[in-house]
Amino acid sequence: MKKIIAISFTAAVFITTSHTLPAQVVVNEIYINAVVNDGSPNPDTGEWIEFYNTTGSPVDISCWVFCDGDFCVTIPDGTTITGSDFFLVGSAAGVACAGCDFNGITIDLDWATCGCTAGTLIGTFTNSGEQVVLFDDTGGIIDAVYWNGGQGLPDGGNSSLAIGVCNAQTLNIPVASDPVFEDIGSAGGNGQSKSRSTNGGTVWLSESSPTPGSSNTPLPVTLMYFNAAPVGNKVELSWSTASEINNHFFTVERSADALNFTTLLTMEGAGNTSSQMDYSVVDRNPLPGLSYYRLRQTDFDGTTEVFDVVPVNFGGSGDLVLFPQPAEVHSPMVLRFRSDRETSTEVNIMTSSGQIIYEMIVPAEKGINEIQLPAVKNPGIYIAILKNSRLFHRQQVVIR
Repeated sequence: MKKIIAISFTAAVFITTSHTLPAQVVVNEIYINAVVNDGSPNPDTGEWIEFYNTTGSPVDISCWVFCDGDFCVTIPDGTTITGSDFFLVGSAAGVACAGCDFNGITIDLDWATCGCTAGTLIGTFTNSGEQVVLFDDTGGIIDAVYWNGGQGLPDGGNSSLAIGVCNAQTLNIPVASDPVFEDIGSAGGNGQSKSRSTNGGTVWLSESSPTPGSSNTPLPVTLMYFNAAPVGNKVELSWSTASEINNHFFTVERSADALNFTTLLTMEGAGNTSSQMDYSVVDRNPLPGLSYYRLRQTDFDGTTEVFDVVPVNFGGSGDLVLFPQPAEVHSPMVLRFRSDRETSTEVNIMTSSGQIIYEMIVPAEKGINEIQLPAVKNPGIYIAILKNSRLFHRQQVVIR
């Protein structure tokens, strides 16, 4: 919860300092390159900045100031951030309007109307290179980040006067090479923000789904696809990730029944990256007939995530494949089979005790055929039977 009690004006006291204090509050996410209203002056901007309280207790941020190379914002007297909470600064008119990028969000401090700003281009971050420095009420640097090499300011040569509320301060922004700064890489593209991968963490990523004023909890691995396909006398497996966070390694697992999986092989992950990563491995001794592959991801702390199962038919021309496997209750399945001629084919789904719950006669064409089966209403293990005058196949089906 954020609380802004009052705005008070006092006599100007000028302070010049650059000492660094323990980072109780950090810059947590920045929407640098907006889709709507990008580059427009105050108050018509779609950009914002989020701060995060890394402690479990409230932090009084009264009269704290943050600056880039062109403007400063003074946080009003009486403002606190609850423990492990967020403080969002932006223009409500430019961010939360009906046609804006983040309609419906709540701005904690509106820099377009607060009367607590100084400088030019209020609320507009430079995409090609910029910095943000957070000062406390005595001028001590709490946190500082830059992107694209910073704005190229001379050390101590950019003196930004923060006025409007509390005590006026003359604040000197260090050069980007100063060790107080974190390098967050490049500006996020249109529709992306730059955010810490975890709240208060040290890894910065481009976030395609920005989360203004709320937790940064992206998945450890954003999986684009996982494929398994028979090629000759082997099965080729491949997958790609859009981003990885603390990813130690992948495990490819294999099963004959989609229930009991064993480790086939492992492959080292990329650790932390926001770039697409492509992986490929080969199973040179595949199981005959229908088998199942799945991908497991393991973090450095041992946490694992398991992705969907992929069936592979490594058998004769009349074998059938049911997918997805395991299937979900109330979700349809697709049956795929090959026929060597045009004929009528009977399809049955029965319980493990032999009770038929679904049966139909379908015309089969020569070649590959696909049939969509209705959803099964109850979880369990079922049997699928495909038969005609030339073939008979029986397969276990898992519904969960």
